[in-house]
Amino acid sequence: MKNKSRDIFTEIFNRQPEISIHSPGRINLIGEHIDYYGGFVMPAAIDRYIGLSIGKTLAESCSVYSAAYHEKYSIDISGVEQPIRAPWVRYFTMGLNVLAESGFHTRAFNLTIDSDLPTGAGLSSSAALLTGFIEILSVLNKWSMAREKIALLAQTIEHRLGTPCGLMDQYASLFGKKDCFILLDCANLKYREIHVRLGDYRLRLYNTKVHHELTDGGYSSRRKQGEAALEELKSFYSKGGSYRDFTMSELDQMPIFDPIQYKRAKHAITEHQRVHEFAHAVDKNNFETAGSLLYATHQSLKDDYEVSCVEADHIVEIAKLEGIAGARMMGGGFGGCVLCLMDKKYEEPFNHHLFKSYRKRFGFDPELIEFELGEREIYL
Repeated sequence: MKNKSRDIFTEIFNRQPEISIHSPGRINLIGEHIDYYGGFVMPAAIDRYIGLSIGKTLAESCSVYSAAYHEKYSIDISGVEQPIRAPWVRYFTMGLNVLAESGFHTRAFNLTIDSDLPTGAGLSSSAALLTGFIEILSVLNKWSMAREKIALLAQTIEHRLGTPCGLMDQYASLFGKKDCFILLDCANLKYREIHVRLGDYRLRLYNTKVHHELTDGGYSSRRKQGEAALEELKSFYSKGGSYRDFTMSELDQMPIFDPIQYKRAKHAITEHQRVHEFAHAVDKNNFETAGSLLYATHQSLKDDYEVSCVEADHIVEIAKLEGIAGARMMGGGFGGCVLCLMDKKYEEPFNHHLFKSYRKRFGFDPELIEFELGEREIYL
């Protein structure tokens, strides 16, 4: 992808770029729907990237070209919003605006963007794009911006654009390594690298290619139910903290609890425990145990947090039948991808069985997304 990114810039602007960045997408191994409760998550960067190449220009405005849309736009260097803009351009105008508000004023530039991240698969392409954009401007302008600052600015841009995200995606893209998972504490943003030796094991994604909207608001309703349950726990036991500070024993000893809130709390408490057990299993190179925890997470997301869907459940059930070490739905839910951890000897027969049964039941194929662990790359 390195040469492709630079070649696109050369073709569009008839000169070599000064800087290129490959900003990775991410997966989340375990720790689903607990980041916004101040929990632990375990993302990893993958070798699917947003590629950005940049060079200074003497023009008064900036030119930005998207290879995906085959479009080039001129944008004001201050990031001032202008009419008749393609939606993708707003990431850059809003980005320049937020940077200027924070005291970072860029020189004019030409920029190209390309990608081999699958669209709509929940691999955090927007976080990869924005962290890459901020970092490439930091290098161009010699701002020497810390990556923690880049993450916060990228999050602010997402919020301004209407996405109330946390910081897991930005941290995974910025700090991920080719041989590591990241155990990230969402309460204080401290993390540790967990070195991975997959050996004969593989990580694969299977995109259900569906997205279901729930009439009750889906994501937001579950978050409100979980927050209400947490407040009940804190009030009853007269202590502060988050779900990581409570046990299932404490939850079960509550004399009165709304059944729905109980299920949301059960997922949050048990998922915290699974994250730490998963980290220990990976440290010990015990992928069978790690896989069993993925299955347990899926069951909890299906039954207690109720964010799965029949298509994701079908993939997980076939994985169990075919001897796959572990599988779970990944992301917000109601569609999206299933993450599988498997011994490579089972991959071919699993794919054959899965595609055949999925097509028979749903009338179309899932999308297999092959990847390895990746990391951010900068070329000067």
